[in-house]
Amino acid sequence: MKPMQRWSIVGAVVALLVGSIFLDQVPNQAGPVLAPADPPNVRSAIYQPSPLTASWYCAIGTSDALGYADHTVHITNASEDEATATLSIVTEDGPGPSLRLELGAFATESVDLNQVTSAENSAVVVEIVGGQGVVGHDVETEFGSASGPCSTTVAGNWYFASGSTRRDTSQYLALMNPFGEDVVLDVVFRTATRERRPEDLTSFPVQGRTVKIINVADYVSIEPVVATTIFAIQGRVVAEQLQVTNGELGPSGAALTLGVASPSTEWNIPAGRVTESGDHQLVIFNPGEQLSEIELSIDLSTTEQRSAYGLVPIELTVQPGRFESLDMADLLQALQVPLPIEFGVRVVADNGVPVVVSRSQLYPLVDNSLVGAEDSGATVEVAGGEADISPDLAAEPDGSTAVEDPDREIITVDPSTIERRDPAGSGASTDGGTLGGNLLRQDGNPGDAEDDIAIEDLVSVNLVQTILGDSAQASPLTGVSARPGYAYMADQWFVPYHRYLPDGGTVLVISAPADALVSIRGMAGGRLLDPQRVAVVGETRRVVSVVLPVPQSALWISSDAPIAVEVQTVDLDGRLTVSGAVPVLPR
Repeated sequence: MKPMQRWSIVGAVVALLVGSIFLDQVPNQAGPVLAPADPPNVRSAIYQPSPLTASWYCAIGTSDALGYADHTVHITNASEDEATATLSIVTEDGPGPSLRLELGAFATESVDLNQVTSAENSAVVVEIVGGQGVVGHDVETEFGSASGPCSTTVAGNWYFASGSTRRDTSQYLALMNPFGEDVVLDVVFRTATRERRPEDLTSFPVQGRTVKIINVADYVSIEPVVATTIFAIQGRVVAEQLQVTNGELGPSGAALTLGVASPSTEWNIPAGRVTESGDHQLVIFNPGEQLSEIELSIDLSTTEQRSAYGLVPIELTVQPGRFESLDMADLLQALQVPLPIEFGVRVVADNGVPVVVSRSQLYPLVDNSLVGAEDSGATVEVAGGEADISPDLAAEPDGSTAVEDPDREIITVDPSTIERRDPAGSGASTDGGTLGGNLLRQDGNPGDAEDDIAIEDLVSVNLVQTILGDSAQASPLTGVSARPGYAYMADQWFVPYHRYLPDGGTVLVISAPADALVSIRGMAGGRLLDPQRVAVVGETRRVVSVVLPVPQSALWISSDAPIAVEVQTVDLDGRLTVSGAVPVLPR
């Protein structure tokens, strides 16, 4: 690697070239060559050649009318061949009922578990024979809904870079054992100042074909950021996290997060917007025993931004067994980058010590005047001086042990460069009827019933339309997003069955390390819909309005070069949700 000048954490960010984007209907293209990925880093994937039976695991949700997270599972056959799916419910007490579903070509079956059984905690195993299946799930909470892909990985160790037990937030950890043998685990939590090993979660048993739900607040005092590590002493599980924020301090919403089965030296997170009216945190967690030297780069969306800001990579270190939590809004404002701004994140461990990376967004900005001293413990010092430390280091619930970090390294930012943000308001535009950004508006009626759609009715694209500014969606007013990064890229991705809002309400966010020509296709009426085409210049990201003649669909995204993909929605009420996609990988 070429030597480079070391900058402070706010010294600079990477400037990246972004090309123009065009959407067009084109003939079908030949399938690209698949890019390899390290299987331990893959949370969920479709493999080619397809196995005889593909298994998917949806670990968290309820099937109780009074439950905290009503659970719906979406099973899509992304193939022209028919398929059969068996959905088996797994509860805290053992196996529940099963359903057998027949899936036609490019068809989706959605199962509301409330209509199948009643259980406080209901995980699901889906086994698909034939076709090419992709499975996602939704949970509906009192304060908002969340969606995401289910897992295809069952592993001994799992990592979550971030969560929260702030007093307005509930953090639930699901540990699902889909097999007959019992599993024994250790669960360890890391906060800004200490490590916690609760006695109740040491040699913690998860019986065969059960799911256990841990309310993290039962074991960790009020903390703004909590990293979690799960070590298997015996057996393997599926781990998923649900974060629900109740609006007491401002933000309101829910987020689903699959665990990461292995740390990695490279991470990519395509989707995200920083505004003055929201909290935007990037957490880099080093669960290993050696210091990790990190290079953080930010992918912008236009060549004008690159010229104007001249940003270069940031270098920082993460101590072993600890994390760094970066407030991206404060960081970018210190660099005099105007907000709001869309950007992606790339993290590389230069010295080969792997880490786990997660990005969270909360809207509106947390009102710190309501937080109180018990909620302190931020891991990045912004205004200079001593770091805030939780006042009572000795008191731990339920017999957990705590290890302090007296030498905790603080990242400092020159306070003269920062204008503090006001949760009561900002200059960010929140007009839900205003579209900006690097996408093309298209005419059409996304509300048409699926059965009434014919190929000739599909939306056509006017190539002479002008590419808009950087704000591709209205700025969120409320909502919660928490997404781990991708430790891999792929030439093909599937987005599980998802609702798409018109006029930029739902966008596909694509990042590419090299020039890529991307095709986006929905599924309706037993067939693939005609593609939209997107050009992405290397080391950039693109925000693309999803234009479909149906309100809900799975998506097939193919490219002639490796890419990473996320789905970002801001609904008519200004609520933000972000969901992931599933790569297609070689076996």
